[in-house]
Amino acid sequence: MKPKKIVISGEDYFLIFNPNTCESAFTTRGDTHPAAIVIGSKYSSPKDIINDTAHEIMETILSVDNKRWADEYTNCADEGVLFVFNHGYLKLLMPKFIDALLQTGRIKLDESKSDSCLFETAKRKVSSLRASRPRSKV
Repeated sequence: MKPKKIVISGEDYFLIFNPNTCESAFTTRGDTHPAAIVIGSKYSSPKDIINDTAHEIMETILSVDNKRWADEYTNCADEGVLFVFNHGYLKLLMPKFIDALLQTGRIKLDESKSDSCLFETAKRKVSSLRASRPRSKV
């Protein structure tokens, strides 16, 4: 199967589903290799594959945007990696994340399910809650 290309933060990444491994990882472009996200699909359910794909896409975006910090004295195991960003960045992150997920072709939007009335009602409720909430002096 030909690897699919997706664009993350303006960079092309090959998206490769490898049925021979359980490991998933991403690499950024180097002098000798292209940028790639490899998803190990051996023994994986469709839900696990989506989970790993979302995980690697999110980590790729955070790394490219310099939000990923790894302690130089540990390997990049879970305990040695920290992601640091504020809420303003989170609002910028989500469109990038959703766009990359949709490019995989494994997740699709169902436009017929959008309910703008429900969304507008929820938005008004949040606005009224914010208006009635006392402001802290922090």
